[in-house]
Amino acid sequence: MLAHFLRRDFVTYRVFWIVLLVASALAVPYLNAVDDPDRPMFVLSYMYFFFAVSPLAGLIGVTWRSQHVMSRNYLLSLPVPRKRLFAWLQVRAGVFWLPYLLLCFVAPFLSHSVWRFLIYLRLEYVEFLMASVLGVFWLVNTGITMQLMTERITGYLDLRLRFAAWIILIGSYVLEVLLLFLPLVLGRRWGWGPWPYLGCLGVLGWAHFFIARRLWLGR
Repeated sequence: MLAHFLRRDFVTYRVFWIVLLVASALAVPYLNAVDDPDRPMFVLSYMYFFFAVSPLAGLIGVTWRSQHVMSRNYLLSLPVPRKRLFAWLQVRAGVFWLPYLLLCFVAPFLSHSVWRFLIYLRLEYVEFLMASVLGVFWLVNTGITMQLMTERITGYLDLRLRFAAWIILIGSYVLEVLLLFLPLVLGRRWGWGPWPYLGCLGVLGWAHFFIARRLWLGR
């Protein structure tokens, strides 16, 4: 059944894939033709990022989905263990991040600026790959959490409760981003290396995984 969902996702978002492939094919010769490929790489990374996050609401089945997207209630009624359905959701969301990850894997070899930035942060290539994969895992699950918390907040009838919930949600995500960058900056200054940052990223990713699963399953 997972293969069925993956085929359906591709058919639903095939226009997105076609546009992305055409843009990538046009950008590859340009990357080789210019002395500094930072600008086209920035455009590609921006495009790949929004390509990855755009389908998430449809995959989750939130209340503001369009009419052709299956609801979460329908997905949860399928004769499949619910935790397995959530694991499939992780895979389906992760497929859309593959172009972004591929760009991350090759970016240090195409751009001197990216490589200098890694040297500045004292990140080895393998550590950069680990950070990229963990970052995508964190982004997928924070995206699920954000979508489902937004769905819950928009259902509040009391305006004061809704406003307070928005402040708490936005503030918690700002604090979390600061918490992620703090060990990266301090690790470079005090010689800790990247492992505190990678550990923090992994812990936050798994924390959001369990929170997202609980929200998605309605527990």
